[in-house]
Amino acid sequence: VIYGVASLLERGLGIRWLAPGELWTVVPKRRHVAIPLGTYRETPAFAKRVIHITGVHEHDGVKYPHWHFGSADWAMRNRLNRKFEHVGRTQLRDVMAERGLTPLRGGHAMAFWMPNEPFFAAHPEYYRFDGERRKPLRGGGTQLNYSSVETSALIAQRVLDFLERDPVAETVGVDLNDGYGFSLDRQSRQEWFYDERGMPIVSDSVFGFTNRVAEIVSRRFPDVAIGQLAYTRYYHQPPRFPLHPNVGIRFTLYRGSQTHPMCEARNESDAQMRRELQEWRKLTDKLLIYEYLTGYWGQMMFASGVRMIADDIRWYRKMGFEGAMTEYEPGKPAREMLYVYARLLWNPQQDHADIIRDFHGAAYGKGSEKMLTAYEAYRQANERCGYEGSGAYLAAALTQVEGFRERMARLMQEAEGLAEEAAEKARIQRVRNEFAQFMKQGEPLAGCKLSFDEKPSPEQLLSSANVAPNPSF
Repeated sequence: VIYGVASLLERGLGIRWLAPGELWTVVPKRRHVAIPLGTYRETPAFAKRVIHITGVHEHDGVKYPHWHFGSADWAMRNRLNRKFEHVGRTQLRDVMAERGLTPLRGGHAMAFWMPNEPFFAAHPEYYRFDGERRKPLRGGGTQLNYSSVETSALIAQRVLDFLERDPVAETVGVDLNDGYGFSLDRQSRQEWFYDERGMPIVSDSVFGFTNRVAEIVSRRFPDVAIGQLAYTRYYHQPPRFPLHPNVGIRFTLYRGSQTHPMCEARNESDAQMRRELQEWRKLTDKLLIYEYLTGYWGQMMFASGVRMIADDIRWYRKMGFEGAMTEYEPGKPAREMLYVYARLLWNPQQDHADIIRDFHGAAYGKGSEKMLTAYEAYRQANERCGYEGSGAYLAAALTQVEGFRERMARLMQEAEGLAEEAAEKARIQRVRNEFAQFMKQGEPLAGCKLSFDEKPSPEQLLSSANVAPNPSF
């Protein structure tokens, strides 16, 4: 019903929900409304179209972790049908149901399934061995002993207890903790194999554990999928044995390009990722792509990786993947990318260039042609970037393009002058401010020798990196 109403409002009245928030909701003024009679039937290309709202957001004096009402409403109206939700958080079940959003439960959850209290004192052998002693969980960078059959059995029982309380859950994730910190006990190490660079791969341990949990849970809940991440360089690769049919994989992308599709395999990272996905598809049809559209690309104006996202979504469809999900931090400027992502998960046959034209026409009115010109100028400049930079590095490189900053500012100023509606002008002002703030990030690096033809050295990268917030890596 929700999708039918949204489609009617779009087709008949020209209403658009371009991005979360009232500013980006477009309701055209019309003296007369005429909606032709007819029957429209559409079937989505992907069964799972998922958003993962990050951060903590306040609404009516209440703080909601990983929930933002405006973003959830936007997702509903753009036909996303699932919300990624931590397994330990069920308070949002009703507000999700009101919006047609099914919870996809997962997250780095070992502390939920096997908290140190009461389990570590009684069963230290269920936890990682660091070479000297067993270690309790300490957030990211610490894991359990996934080679232990007893560890799998205990977590499976806790999943069963969870499903008794929440029997409508379609997926329950037993996702590993963030970071590394794998157990170094003899049994675990015997399950490792090594890639061509000599890197240890722990996939057999991780997905053997997941298989055992799925087998136990399936005896009582045969329709529930047990989710697991294919995550980090140590277990992106599939295991050397079949998966249990109830195991669902969420493959986290590690793109080697900010602008070119992974499926084109233009660089080593993308080529490896494509090979891994092809191997995973041989093992399962329960494969969900995990994307970071507003994480890695959140600072990129106009989200110039639109073609990248569009071509990859079409490749996912060709491969028969179950769907895709993306993290989204409300307020990030990657609006075009997020809009194209949602539209193509429903119908990947749409031309992404047409979607962009529709976005700009609805958002900026008579200023849309100037904004499209600015969008295209930014996209071309970004794709010229010889190194795959983002954030301050990309801004610094763009400051070195003669006349680029001035041309962008002029185009957006002209667009604002052409726009007629107050909301159109306000949207353009928002983008102008975001562009100015983005380019300002690059000023401290503007004197460095960063160009479209040279990659920054490791020393340049490390000199500006702040790894303190994530010591587990």
